[in-house]
Formats: sequence, structure tokens, C-alpha cells
Amino acid sequence: MSRFCLGFSFICLFLFSINGFSQSTSKRTVRYPAEKNKPMSSIDLSGEWQFYYGTFLSAKEMRSLKPQDIHYVSIPSNWATTPVNGIKPPVFGCGTYYLRILLDSNRLRESHSYAFYIGDISTAYKLYVNDRFVMKCGNATPGPKGFQPMYCPGIGSLYSDKDTLDVILHVSNYFYPNYTGISRSIFFGTEDTIQSRILLRRVFSVCLLTIYLFLFFFQLLAYFTDRKRKSHLLIALLSVFFASMILLDGDVCIFHFFPNFSYFTGYRIWFLTFCAIPVVAGLIRQAFPRELSLNIEKTAYVLYGILALLFFRLPFDFLFRHLYIVVLLSLVYVIYLMYVLGMAVVRKRPNSVVHLISFFVMLAFFVKDLIFVTKPDKFGFWSQIGVCLYVLSQSVLVWFKFSNAHKLTFQLTRELETTNRNLERAVGERTEELQKSNARLDKVNRQKDFIISSISHDLKNSFNILLNFSKIMAEDSSLDKDQKNIMEAMSSTAEKGYSVLQNVLSWAKMQVTDYAETSPVDDLSAIVERNLSFLDDAIHEKDLKISVDIDNNLVFACNKDQLESILRNLISNAVKFSKPGGHLTVYTLRTDDKIEITIHDEGIGMSAEMQETIFDSTINNRRSGTTGEEGAGMGLLIVKELVESNSGTITCRSDFSTGTDFIVAFPCIKT
Repeated sequence: MSRFCLGFSFICLFLFSINGFSQSTSKRTVRYPAEKNKPMSSIDLSGEWQFYYGTFLSAKEMRSLKPQDIHYVSIPSNWATTPVNGIKPPVFGCGTYYLRILLDSNRLRESHSYAFYIGDISTAYKLYVNDRFVMKCGNATPGPKGFQPMYCPGIGSLYSDKDTLDVILHVSNYFYPNYTGISRSIFFGTEDTIQSRILLRRVFSVCLLTIYLFLFFFQLLAYFTDRKRKSHLLIALLSVFFASMILLDGDVCIFHFFPNFSYFTGYRIWFLTFCAIPVVAGLIRQAFPRELSLNIEKTAYVLYGILALLFFRLPFDFLFRHLYIVVLLSLVYVIYLMYVLGMAVVRKRPNSVVHLISFFVMLAFFVKDLIFVTKPDKFGFWSQIGVCLYVLSQSVLVWFKFSNAHKLTFQLTRELETTNRNLERAVGERTEELQKSNARLDKVNRQKDFIISSISHDLKNSFNILLNFSKIMAEDSSLDKDQKNIMEAMSSTAEKGYSVLQNVLSWAKMQVTDYAETSPVDDLSAIVERNLSFLDDAIHEKDLKISVDIDNNLVFACNKDQLESILRNLISNAVKFSKPGGHLTVYTLRTDDKIEITIHDEGIGMSAEMQETIFDSTINNRRSGTTGEEGAGMGLLIVKELVESNSGTITCRSDFSTGTDFIVAFPCIKT
């Protein structure tokens, strides 16, 4: 960074060394060339010119004025500050400037084309040499009628075979209230020497303009690439401001390319360059957010935004007379920005020294534009150079930040790629282990399926034999009473054991498989009737009345084997807790997109506390039936798991006076 600062200082010294033209003359008659036998070069015509205020005169009329009417003024100068007969002429008016140039008579044998270069005259002029028109800018008139101001630095060429050139400048101003007259130096020489000298100034202006346009498009593209970095947008805005300044107030101006472009619009746009100051503040805040107050920055944005609107709405006379307020406001804000940068340097913020140096150089050069408001003859290239150096330095700093961020991103990307490769390798190894584990689990599951299938087949066959044998023996008339009681008890026990076996097998199958294979249930009435028939003996023994109201058009999806277990358990519970001579009802109902199956009994009911814990496996809610029937105590737990595995829900409503309702709901698939 120290090399950058040294290079920055060297550029500034170099630019100071190339500024300016030949020394001016204070003589009332100018000789060209200034010395005999010297090469012909351009000369600065600054110095004393004869001046007459109030009307336009010819060279002959200027020479024939009475002695008391002959006055001289130094140019560049403001005629409103130069007393004539002890009285300062008004700013608005017209005047005639006269100067005689004596050419070297020994060189008249050579053919020479001469030229004048006029940078700026406030605010319109016409140039005559030996009573011949040479050039003009705007439309200079003796009165306000027909007057047209303009800014357009230019070269006026002429050919002369005389040894005396009588130069007349008609200048008029009815627009600018602060300055009037010849505001910049006038240069004279051969056309080649003038062209060569002015070419350097114009090339320099074009280079600055090219730099600004390049920075604008480059920084704008960078901003659209990464919108989080507002520094790119701010630098692009600065480039636009300062490019506009060159085009409106430089040696290569917009009026060279668009002669009909409104001078007044250009002047209002020039006023907008004051708004570059809050943009600079925005850049400083991006670099040092802790030093620059956010409230002050927002206030400045609002204030300069209002000023920008006023620049386009207020009349010029009001703007010119109160422009000093904007200048003072800008100076105060610039001083505050200097304080902010000083604090950043004291706190050793990164790149704070470079920010301070570049801002100070720009400030020193930019003062030229502020001085131009009251002393245009002091204006030069310095403001353009200063702001260009500042914008370039800010672009370099932003580029350094971007480059460092890019390097860090590249480094992090490489680390991330390495981590991803390691992770992919670890995931691959883990995946291989999981595949082996899955293969072993799949083998174990197949073995479990085989064992459960074998056990269920063998146990069901054994229970069927036991059930059938006990029923046949209980109906045998040759047995005595005790033997029949034994057979009936054996048959009842076998039925209970078979029911428990069905529940356990259904639960075991559900645990082994991850999901229940469902199918549309459109024969619910047959399933209910089949499960009621399994309980005929218990129903007959308690003399229960059975009502079935099933609508088979209410179709839902469920695993039919599991539905058999659900209904068998719920109907068995309803029979178990029904009072002798009671009523048991099974019916269906559609509610929204659900099919509800309700099993209602007029039994002993349940308390509210028991209803809350009826499906809790950690609480023992086991009870005996109304005639002393015993149960395994796990039927409802299995029912709940079977219902939920089929995307259903089960709820319970019970009261000691009305009995109990178990409601099972499944998603409806058609009506």
C-alpha cells in the first residue's frame, strides 16, 4: 500500500508540472513573436486591454475615443469589479475589448495562418480582427433582445498579410449575475501552434471522459453481479457526475457535439454536480461505518435531494444569488468528512491512510470549482484531475477488496471441495455398511415372516381342532352333566385363547411390516355379520338384541384382515360389558371425508378418568365383564395400532347411564 501512496503522489506532481501555457503580457500592444529570430509559438494575451462599456465599437472607433473615455482592464477579469471613471459598471450589459498585435514584418514573406483560442467569456462574444469577423460563442447583442449565452471553447482561424492585427471583442452578459467579461485567458499564435497546444488539453479531457465512462460501465456491471457491494454503484454514480462536469465545463464539451443542446439545461445539470458530495460520503461510510454517523448521512441525502429538485425548478437569478449557501453547506459537510477520515486513521482502520490522501488531493483540486463561482479566472484542470484520481483510487481499493474476497472465496471453495470429497467417501463407506445391515435385516425379517407364518398356521390348526372337538363333545348326549360342564369350559377357554392368538398374530404382522396393504372395503356388513357369528354363544347366553345398520355404499380403504381383528375386538368388548337383555348396535355414518363405524352397547360404561387412559399402555385398565368374563387386557391397545396403521382414528364416548360408543373413522374413497 505504501507503493500505491508514493505512485499517487508522483502522479500529482507530474500533473502540476504539465499545467499552464506561456506567460502572459501586460503590454497594451503585443508583438508576435515576442522576440525576434525566435520560433513562432502561441502566446497568452492576458494583460491590459482597452475597454469601453455600454456599446459595441469598431477598432477605428476605439482608437478615436477621447482621452477621458480611454480605459484599460486586465484580463481575465470581471468588468463589474473594475471602476470606470470611479464607477463600477453593472454586471448586466455589454462592452468592447481592444488589443493591437504587431507581427514581425520580416516574416510576412512567409505564408502564415493565425488562430485565437478562447476558453470562456461570460457569457457571449464576437471576435473581429481588422474589422473581419473571426469567431463567436452564443449571440452577443448590445441589449437583452436576441441575447443568447453559450459555453463552447473554440479556435478561430484567420489569414493576414498585414503586420498589424486590430483585435476587437464584443462581449455581452444578461444572464450570469456574479461574473461578466473575459473569464479565461486568450491565446494567439500560428494555427499549427495553437492546434498543437489545444490538442493536449482536448486529449487530456477525452482521456478523463473515457476513464469515467469505462469506470461507470465496469462498476455498474460489477454492482449487478454482486448487489450487496454498494461501493460499485456509488463509484458508478461519481463517474456519471464527473463525466457530466467535463462535458459541461471542459475543453471538449457537449456543445461541440450537439450545438442545439440547451445552455440553460446544461447549466442546471452542472449545478447537480454538488450532489457528488453525499455520494462520496456514501463511499466513506461503506469503508468506515463506525466513524460516519448514519443519521448525518441520511440527512445529507435528503437535503441534497431537495437541492437537486430546486436546481431544476428555481429561476436562475435566484440560484445564482443564493448559490453561496450551497457552497457553504458543502464546505461544512466536506470538513465533517475530513474529520471522519481523520478518526479512521487514528483508529487504524484498514486503508484509512489511502482514503485520507486521495480525499485530501481531490478536495484541494475540487476547491478550484468552488472558487469558479466567484473567480472564474482561477479555474483550470485541477478539479477534473483531483476527482479522477479520487475515483480511480476508490476503484483500486474496491478492486483490492474484491480481489481479497475472491481469493478467500477460492480458498474456501477448495476447502469445501476437499470436505465434500471426504464426506462423499465417508458417506460411501457408511452407505456400504448400511446396505450390508439392510441385507442382514431383510434376511432376519424374512425369517421372522416365515416363523410367524409357520406358528400362526400350526397354532390355528391346533386351536381349530381343539375348538371343534370341544364343541362336539359338549353336544354329546352320552356325557353326564359334569363332563358336559368340563367340555363347555374347555370350549370357552379355547375360544378365548383363539381370540388372543388372533390379536397377537395381527399385532406381530403389523410390527414386522412397515405398512398395511389396503384395499377398498365395500362389504362391511358381511364382515360385521361374520364377526357377530363368532360370538353367537355369548350373545345368546346374555340374551342380547343386535342391530346392524351398515351402508355398503360408504366405501373406505383398509387392510381387511386387520379390519376383522378391529371389529372382532370391539364387538367382543361390547358383548363382554353389556348387561343381560341389553341392546348392541353397529352402524356407519359419513362425516365430511370420513366413514365412521360406531359400536354402541348399553353396558356398564366408563368413568371420565378411564376414558382418558383407555389407550395408554402404561396404565392397567383391565376389568371383568358383566358375567365375570376375563380378558388379556391388550385388545384395545392392538386395535388402536391397527386403526392408525390404516390412516384411521379411534375415539371413545362413555357414560354410566347410556353405555359406551367406540367410533372408528377411516378416509372415504367413494360414496
